[in-house]
Amino acid sequence: MQWKEQDMHQYIEAQEYVDTLVIPLIPIQLEKPNEIVKHAAMSELTEYGAKAIENQFKGRIFLSPSFQYFKSSSTKLDTISLQQWIAYYDHLPFKHVFLFTFDHAWKKVERELNASLLWLPAISGKVEDAKTSEILKEQLNQMMDLIQSYWQE
Repeated sequence: MQWKEQDMHQYIEAQEYVDTLVIPLIPIQLEKPNEIVKHAAMSELTEYGAKAIENQFKGRIFLSPSFQYFKSSSTKLDTISLQQWIAYYDHLPFKHVFLFTFDHAWKKVERELNASLLWLPAISGKVEDAKTSEILKEQLNQMMDLIQSYWQE
């Protein structure tokens, strides 16, 4: 279920079965022209991948609105802000909280976060390209297997 009006009606009725939260982490970078396109592509991949995960496990996963951060800001500040997001969701009945990103910078602060980081290495190309789509599909399948392994613990 996604943060959309239509899905919220379904969530309210079935929230006892929704035990997993996925928060997409979206970087924003407009200062360095040589990195703008890369970060925009990373954002698209993250949004696409998060929705694919939610679609696969619809009814059990709630897809949070994206946590957007300025890539140029300090990592410490982003970590504090993200931790506040995670803390907000703590009082809700989610047993599993996953952060989904293609930004490797989050691996450096992963231990400071009270959530499981789902990080995929960024891939080049557009989601619409057959080769890129196939690689992304394979990565997402592995990620979905990982999510299911958390449910079995």
